Amino acid sequence: LPAYVWTQSSDEIEQILFTSLAFYCLLLADKSGMVFAYLAGLFGVGALFFKQTAYLNTILPIFVLAVIRGFGPLGISYILLGVLSGFVLVYLFFIVQRIPTVYFRRMYGFDRKTWEAHINALFYHTRVVKERREKGEATEIVAPAVEEKKHGKVREFTYTEQSVKLWLKRILFPILVQSFLFFVLSLFGLVAGLFEGSYRIATFSLAVWVVSVIVGILVNKHTMSIHFIPLLPPVSILAGFGVCLVWELFGSYGALVPPAVLLSLGIFYVFLGRKEVKRLINLERKGRGHIFVFDREWELNLAGEKIGKMLRELTDEQDKIYVWGPEYEVYLWSERPSPTHTLFCPRPQITYFPDPLAVEKQIVDQLNRDKPKFIVITALTEGFERFEDFLRENYALYKKVFGEIEIHIRKDLVMERKGFELQKNENAPLVSVITLTFNGLKYTKDFFRYLVKNTSGSYEVIFVDNGSTDGTKEYLRELKSQYPFVTVIENDRNLGFAKGNNQGMAVARGRYFMVINNDVLVPKGWMERMVKPFEVDDSIGLVGPLTNWISGLQMVNDVPYENPEDFEEFADRVARAHRNRYTPRRRIAGFAMMINRRLYETIGGFDEGFSGGNYEDDDYCLRAVKAGFKIVVAENVFVHHFGSVTFKLNNINYDDSLERNKRFFKEKWPDVDIDWLMERDERLISKSKKVIDEAIAHFGNSEYGKALEKFNKVLEFDPLNEEALFGAALCYRNLNDNLNSLKLLKKCLDVNPDNAYAYNQSGIISVEMGDLESAKVLFSTAVMKAPDLVDAQRNYADVLIALEQYEDGVRALVRILENHPDDVPTLLKMAQLYAEVGRYAEAKKFAERVLTIDPGNERAAEIIRSGMN
Repeated sequence: LPAYVWTQSSDEIEQILFTSLAFYCLLLADKSGMVFAYLAGLFGVGALFFKQTAYLNTILPIFVLAVIRGFGPLGISYILLGVLSGFVLVYLFFIVQRIPTVYFRRMYGFDRKTWEAHINALFYHTRVVKERREKGEATEIVAPAVEEKKHGKVREFTYTEQSVKLWLKRILFPILVQSFLFFVLSLFGLVAGLFEGSYRIATFSLAVWVVSVIVGILVNKHTMSIHFIPLLPPVSILAGFGVCLVWELFGSYGALVPPAVLLSLGIFYVFLGRKEVKRLINLERKGRGHIFVFDREWELNLAGEKIGKMLRELTDEQDKIYVWGPEYEVYLWSERPSPTHTLFCPRPQITYFPDPLAVEKQIVDQLNRDKPKFIVITALTEGFERFEDFLRENYALYKKVFGEIEIHIRKDLVMERKGFELQKNENAPLVSVITLTFNGLKYTKDFFRYLVKNTSGSYEVIFVDNGSTDGTKEYLRELKSQYPFVTVIENDRNLGFAKGNNQGMAVARGRYFMVINNDVLVPKGWMERMVKPFEVDDSIGLVGPLTNWISGLQMVNDVPYENPEDFEEFADRVARAHRNRYTPRRRIAGFAMMINRRLYETIGGFDEGFSGGNYEDDDYCLRAVKAGFKIVVAENVFVHHFGSVTFKLNNINYDDSLERNKRFFKEKWPDVDIDWLMERDERLISKSKKVIDEAIAHFGNSEYGKALEKFNKVLEFDPLNEEALFGAALCYRNLNDNLNSLKLLKKCLDVNPDNAYAYNQSGIISVEMGDLESAKVLFSTAVMKAPDLVDAQRNYADVLIALEQYEDGVRALVRILENHPDDVPTLLKMAQLYAEVGRYAEAKKFAERVLTIDPGNERAAEIIRSGMN
C-alpha cells in the first residue's frame, strides 16, 4: 500500500511479518495440532521484539481468539508456553550479545518506571487540560513541545478538537485516499466472510486482528502513518477475499467483465491519488535525511556497536550524544543519552507535522539548548540546512568510520589543549586559518559566516588586525568571546601583508596554515579538498584554489553568476567536474594559500622586505621550490574573491605598491623571468603531457627502464599526476619490483579512490605474491568501480576459482559472457573448466565458439581434440 510502503520503516515491517506468522499458526492449530498454538505464542513475542504495540495488536488478540475458538485450557497453555519460550530466547540473545539486561526489561515492559511513563503519557492530556482550565489558560495544545516531567519525557500531542481535525486531515484522509481500493476490496472480503463458508473461518480472525490494531493506534495516540503498517496484512488478505467475490459476482456477465471492473477501479484509484503522490514526491525533495550514507545497510548493526563502544570510552556517564540517522545501536552500546526525544533524523513521511523541516527545527532547538559531546552522522543531511549550519558552527569532524559514517565533536572540546586534540586524527588534521583585517567590517563578517557555515574539518581561526577603525576590532573581540577556536592579534597600525601574516603563523598550532584574505567566500567541502594533496604527498608545500578574481592561471573567466551569494552552486559544479584534479604550478597567489607546516619550518614566513602587498606570494613560491617543495592548485575548489578590497577601502595606491614591490622582487630574483613564473611560455601541465607521451612510447617498445625515467621526471614537478603514477607502477611491475609498484598504486588510489585500473593491478600483484583473499577484494572493488572493465571481471573469476569457490567463479564468467559474448579468454576459461570435469560436450561448445572468432586459436583446438580422445 503506497502510504505504508512510502514510509520505509523496517521495524513495523518486521513486526507484521511475525504477527502474520502468529495468526497463521493460530488458524493451523485448529486442524494440525497444538504445536502450532505454541508457535503462535513464540511468533507473538517475535512481533513484540520490534514493537511494544504488539501487546495490543498481536498478543492480546491471539489469546482472545483462542478463547473464542474453543482451544480450552490446554491450547491456551501451549500459547502461553510459546510466549514464555520467546521471552527466554530473547533474554538469552541479550546475554550472548552482552547487551545490558536493563534494555530487555524496558523493551518488554518489565520495568515499573517504563509502565509509569506510558500511563503518565496516556493520561497526560486529561491532566494538563484540567490544570489549564483551573488556571484559566487555553486548553488547546498545538505545539509538539517536549517537557521534562516526573516520569520522563512525554510528547504533547493530544486529542483536542483541533488536533483531531488536523490528524484526520493530514493522516487518516491521505491514507484512505491512497489506499481506498484496498479498503473497498477488504469490505467486499468481509461480506464474503459473512455469506461464504469457505472464507468465514478466517474472516472472523481477520476482523479481530483489524480491531486490535486500531485499538493499539488509539490507545497509544499514534500520530504517524507508519503506525498504520500493522493493518497491512489483514487488510491485504481481506482485499484478496474481496477480489475473489468481485470475480464471482461479475463472472456471470462474461469472462472479460471481472477484469474490466477491477481495471476500472484501478484507474479511478490512480486518478484519485495522483495529487497525494505528487505531494509526497515534493516532500521527498525537501529532505533526504532517511537515506543511509552507509551503502551496506545490513552491516549497520555492527557499525553501531563499534561506534557505541568507542563513544563510551570517550565520554563520561553524564555526557550526551546524538545520532542523525537510523542507528539505535549507537545509543545502546554507548550507554549515553540523547538530548532530544527524537532519536532519528526527520523523514519525509505523512506525519502530524508533515513538513520534515519543522521536525528539523525542533531537533536543532533541542540540540542548541543542550549540546551533546558527540554527533554521529549515519544518514544524509542534504536539504536540512538548519542542522548543517548548526553542525558546522558548533562541531568539528573527529573521525570517519566504515567509509562514510562521520563522528563530530563539539568545537570547544577540540580547542581545549588538555582535551581532544584532533590534529592527532589522520582524517581531520588541524588547519590554522590566518586572516588579515584592515577595516572592511562587512567583508570580514561575510568571510567568517561562510567559513563557519561551510567548513567541517578541524580548524582554528587567527585574525590579525592591522589597526582597523570601522568597528572591526570590536567585532573580532566579540567573536573571540563567543568562539573558543578564534584568536585575535591586534596591531595599532597597518604592518602590511607579510608581517601581519607572519604574526599569525607564529602562533598557529595547525599542521597546515591557510593564509586567506578577508574578502573571500569559501564553499562547502573546501578545506578537505585543499588538505588532501598534503596528505597524499608530503613534498607538497603549497596549495591554492581557483577563483573569479586574481592574476595568473587560478582565475576562472566569465563565471556564470553575478551575485556573490550565488557562487556556491557554481563552486559545487566545479568540485564535481574536477573531482580529483590537482595540477602543478610554479606560483600561486597569496589571497588564499594553504601552507604545509614543514615548509614554514624550513623556509620561515613571508619576506617582510615587501611592504603593503604584492609579490610576497611570488617570492614565497620561489623559495618553496628552491627548498624542494612542490606547488599545486586544487582545481576542485572554487572560492569567490571580491578582489583588492583592502586597497580600495583604505585608499591605498595599488599601482604604487605593485611597482615598489616589483622592484624589490627583481633585486632579489634578477634571473627570474615573470613570464616563466606565470607559465605564460609553457604550462607545467602541458610539459607533463609531453613527457608522459614519450614515456608511453618507451613502454610500448618494452623499454621499461626508459619509460620509468620519464614518468619519474613528471612526478618530480607534478607529484599527483594520476597517469604518471599509474604508468610508473606498471614499469616497476614489469621490472619485477612489486613493492614499489604497490606503493605507487596506493598513492594513485589516494589521489583518485575510483581508479578501477589501480585496484585491478594491485589485485594482480597480490595474486603473484600469493595473497588471494586480498586479490579477491581488490578485483571485486575494481569491478564495482568500473563494471565494464572486463579484465578485472576475468581476474575476479580466476581468483574465485583459485580459492575453490567454483560456483561463484563460474557465475562471474557467465556474467561476462552475458555482456561480452565474444570475449575469447572467458570462452576459453569456460571450455577449460568443463574439460577438467569431463563434460566435453559443453567444453566443445565453448571451444568451437572461440574458433569461429579466432580460427587459429591452438588452445581451443586442443580442447576439442582432447574431447575426441
